[in-house]
Amino acid sequence: MALFYFGSIEPKTNKKEYWFTSAVLVLLAGFFSLGITFAPKNIEGKSGEYQIKFAKKTFPFEVKKRDLGYKVVVAKPKPKKATKPKVSQPSVKKKVNSATKKATSPVSASTGLSHSSLNELYQKAGNSFGLDWRILAAVHSAESGQAVQHYRVSYAGARGPMQFLPSTFYHYAVDGDNDGRLNIYDVDDAVFTAARYLAANGGMQNIRKALYCYNHSWKYVERVLAIASQF
Repeated sequence: MALFYFGSIEPKTNKKEYWFTSAVLVLLAGFFSLGITFAPKNIEGKSGEYQIKFAKKTFPFEVKKRDLGYKVVVAKPKPKKATKPKVSQPSVKKKVNSATKKATSPVSASTGLSHSSLNELYQKAGNSFGLDWRILAAVHSAESGQAVQHYRVSYAGARGPMQFLPSTFYHYAVDGDNDGRLNIYDVDDAVFTAARYLAANGGMQNIRKALYCYNHSWKYVERVLAIASQF
């Protein structure tokens, strides 16, 4: 058809329209040979709007009629809107009133010794649970060297001056200094809790058995009894 329009029998009227059509057909033939196709932008789109597809890319263009002929206008791609990077907001920690904490909530810091001396603490705890105070002193010495503030954690997870597992401590816990808190690191709470634990495991009748429950080692039992005899 392109050859027909370019040939000698070309119509004498509307030469511009036929020349334009012939040029378009020649271009289309070249496009098809390169795998380029074009089609209307969409069925409901404006008249004269087309798009070219090549290598999975689409190039929209529009054919506009002018007084002196036709003009192909390639649509400019719309600039992409810049997206602002999301900035994570810092988490705001809620303030907790210490007065509202329950007595059974764990506290990580020790307030120190509330009694006048360690011996007074051992005696009060021993009298409260029917135990020889020297046993409590010996256990304290064996576990932490009678430390008032002790934050070492053993390989098994025991902690505090009397080296309790947290689960065991909070099961037998006693508020030894009456401050409204049960603190595994507080020496007053730890000694009173140890006294309760030994008493609950038969310490008033058989202290050796109770000490074995505290630490499953007969060598440990003998060591504690030897330390107790020195007080």
